[in-house]
Amino acid sequence: MPGPLVAGVVSSVASGAMQSSAAKKAAGAQTAAANDQIAETRRQFDLVQSLLKPYVTAGTSALQGQLDLLGMGGGGGTAPGIQTIAGVAGTPGDMGQGFGTAAGERGLPGAGITMTGGTMGTPERYSVNGQTFNTMEEAQTFANANKTGGMSAADAQRNAISGLANGEGFKALVQQGEYGLMANAAATGGLRGGDTQGALAQFRPAMLQGLIDRQLASLGGIAANGQSAATNTGQAAQNAGQQVNQSRGDIGSAQAGAALAGGRAWSNAGSGILQTLGGLAQPMTPGGGAWQKWQF
Repeated sequence: MPGPLVAGVVSSVASGAMQSSAAKKAAGAQTAAANDQIAETRRQFDLVQSLLKPYVTAGTSALQGQLDLLGMGGGGGTAPGIQTIAGVAGTPGDMGQGFGTAAGERGLPGAGITMTGGTMGTPERYSVNGQTFNTMEEAQTFANANKTGGMSAADAQRNAISGLANGEGFKALVQQGEYGLMANAAATGGLRGGDTQGALAQFRPAMLQGLIDRQLASLGGIAANGQSAATNTGQAAQNAGQQVNQSRGDIGSAQAGAALAGGRAWSNAGSGILQTLGGLAQPMTPGGGAWQKWQF
């Protein structure tokens, strides 16, 4: 093979290889940078989530406390377990030629294909408290509707009010208030009067109602803070998702660009080889044959 041809081919191949390698390195650098951006975005979101989590947790508990005091709470309990009933795979039958049972044309028995020995399979199913369901969704719905150990809304309200009425704070307030009423009645000579007894009878319920109202207001403030924290967490998650998607798009663009650049590099290399061969195929003298430049 002539020296110019070898030089041209080697030059084209080397150029294509270098251009393709450079494109891959550039894509690798862009991919690494995008992955670093994704990792940093996730780290920042995890930090925001950890900072806001106590407020979200407190807000959730406060909302439950409000619902309990208003008679709208309760719930809880444990759903029964879901057991999976394994399915049985079917087995194919043997296929053979034979006379079918269906009549052929003009009343003649028609030749058909017979299947023998096959068995039908059964799909996977699910069991909850002895009842069987065909899908996991049906089983989960039944399990959620049959929880045990929960509390009714009325019981939750009763417990919430009882907790306030038997709390140390309520006892201290009532003790001081009743002491003040009796001291005032003693000073005015009406300790055993009907007005004093009526005031004492109304004092505890009024004090309890006031405490319930204050508790609801306090819980409402905590719940509002929790809602705000949850909203901020959701916004942070949305922003993080957008940034991650953008970075993944950058990775895809970088890799696609590298593939296209590599394809162009090798295409140019092929064109260079063809041009080299074409130049060597031209005759050196008028009327000369093709490839007369070649020396063997």
